[in-house]
Amino acid sequence: MIDKAALEQLRGLFFADLAKGRFEVVLLARRHFHGAEALVRAHAVDRALRTLDAIQLSVALDLKRRGVASELVASDRDLCAAAAVEGLTVLNPTPG
Repeated sequence: MIDKAALEQLRGLFFADLAKGRFEVVLLARRHFHGAEALVRAHAVDRALRTLDAIQLSVALDLKRRGVASELVASDRDLCAAAAVEGLTVLNPTPG
């Protein structure tokens, strides 16, 4: 569990990284929602993939298809499992 002070510190670091251009913001497109729907159908039961995680995974898969990204960084075990099955390299920063 993360406390409020640590959360605020991490939020600050995240927004500082955004301001420095370390992340690219990707606008959601209709194809991402259609992809998320297919991912929920494929992984909701066996891997407990949730709706918002499916949208994130759909965008990551689209970026991989376009050659923009090849890895997904996430610590949610269910999301990581679905991403691995879908062929993404998963980087989980959480120990264990």
